Amino acid sequence: MHPVFPLELERHIFLIAAEQDRCTGAVLLRIAYRVRTWIEPCLYHSVDTAESDVYAAFLRAAADKPDILRVGVRQMMASSLGFDDSITTLYHAIALCESLERITIAESLTCTDLLPILARLPIRRLAVTIDLIIPGTRLSEAAQCLRYVTHLEFFGSIFGSAMDEPSQASEVIVALPSLTHLACAFPPRDPDAWLEKLPRLRVFLIAPLTWPPDSLLEARYRDQRIVVTYWERWDECASYDEGYWDRAERFFEKKRRGEVPENEFRAIYDGPALPPLDSDADDD
Repeated sequence: MHPVFPLELERHIFLIAAEQDRCTGAVLLRIAYRVRTWIEPCLYHSVDTAESDVYAAFLRAAADKPDILRVGVRQMMASSLGFDDSITTLYHAIALCESLERITIAESLTCTDLLPILARLPIRRLAVTIDLIIPGTRLSEAAQCLRYVTHLEFFGSIFGSAMDEPSQASEVIVALPSLTHLACAFPPRDPDAWLEKLPRLRVFLIAPLTWPPDSLLEARYRDQRIVVTYWERWDECASYDEGYWDRAERFFEKKRRGEVPENEFRAIYDGPALPPLDSDADDD
């Protein structure tokens, strides 16, 4: 097949088509070798291991075409659903993803072997059970392993039974050099006091597992970086899709404009206006 358009324009057209639909991208691989070299890495930009076909293709690429993963994978969601392979197999494949910037990984797939792998990758957005990856690692070393992370959600609680006791995990978070956004479901009992240790943090987002949690809504916070909101997907911290970080930023912008009082910390739904309920439908 000979190019009809200028090569760069042709490449741009094929990439847009592949990015909009993975199935279309798979078909386009057959057009010409040059098209395949453009598109194939693009098909691995986002890997969700809960999709069995996607995960199988990911493992095949790790075995047969590792260079594609090195440049292709930018985002990964690693869950515990549908796994027949070992964590070692998964970790080996993740280690190949030298352009990986965003990863969400389930607690059941998390252990200390993950930390040195993350240390070699340019991870900027991370959702993880952080206390499971740092045992036996010095605080400064653990923080350096996650030196690029700007957005972090820690699964579970990193505080003691009193919810305000410092732990190794909480101290690692404090030491992260690039951290600007932090999310959790179980905050410390006194987040205002703990946030004094994080002067560079811009957003502390509390996304509880149930909504509305009376104790969080009734709390009297002071730190204006705190926002209490909700989550819709388990990978919102590291996703390219619209999520709670966007909702938090819009909430803070409303505060800056004076549309939200300083003593309000709840960011509720702020999307398009919902259509009115169809009363006739209830009668059917």
